[in-house]
Amino acid sequence: AVDWTDCSGGALLNTEFGATGDVATLERQTGLFESALVPWTFWSYDEQLVHDLGAPATGANVNDAVVDALARPHAVAVAGTPRGAAYDPVGGAFQFSWSTTGPDGSRFPDDAVTLLDVNARAYPGGYDVTVEGGQVTSAPNAPHLTVVADPGALDFWIRVGNERLHDPVARLKPKASAFLAAPSAELVAINSSTGLADSEYTEATVLRAMA
Repeated sequence: AVDWTDCSGGALLNTEFGATGDVATLERQTGLFESALVPWTFWSYDEQLVHDLGAPATGANVNDAVVDALARPHAVAVAGTPRGAAYDPVGGAFQFSWSTTGPDGSRFPDDAVTLLDVNARAYPGGYDVTVEGGQVTSAPNAPHLTVVADPGALDFWIRVGNERLHDPVARLKPKASAFLAAPSAELVAINSSTGLADSEYTEATVLRAMA
């Protein structure tokens, strides 16, 4: 499927994977999609995330282990072409890299914003950021991390984690081919409105789509 989209420029969306409450399986599957830059939808909300749809999605009615496994940090909008993504759910390190050149061959402006979701379920104690090729423009520990490229930068790499936890991770190797030749080269995340948490932005990301 990835070979097809590399050749055709067509977008991919993996639909209805999961149907399990096994956290190790979910983390393995989402990690594989991540490494291939393939967006996904999880199956199913009424079986695995919320036990009783007729009751509020809070407390014992929510499968917190599954929600935590799915609430992974991810890119929401990219000012360029994504090249690689990786998340370590144990150590908490998330890496993302992209080219500031869009699929049409033109470079995005330096002030074009790339936005990443780094929700509190993934980083309840806050996070540290390391960037190459740009600058962070959002507030410390903001649930939506925003960055802009340095003047003239062609490539951007970002790592989100918690340096206090000493979570070393191998440097992400970009994909050789730029997945998805969508005109906007944007990753769009659609998040569930389930009220799974009380804070500003900690609900699980259960649906992702590529514009």
